[in-house]
Amino acid sequence: GSSYESQQQKERQKYREIYVKRGESLWKISKREYGAGNKAYTIADVNGIKQPYIIHPNQKLRIPSQ
Repeated sequence: GSSYESQQQKERQKYREIYVKRGESLWKISKREYGAGNKAYTIADVNGIKQPYIIHPNQKLRIPSQ
């Protein structure tokens, strides 16, 4: 294993990937994942989402570890 591979492994541990379901919002996802909706802005930032209120079904999101 190269150091690049171990770096990739560490990156994967920091995030988990989910797919947006119909009717979900970043607020709902944040509340489910962290117990608080205000982490929606963190999720948006990590995923490069400029307008946090616009997400789409089947969109892949990286959810940062707590």
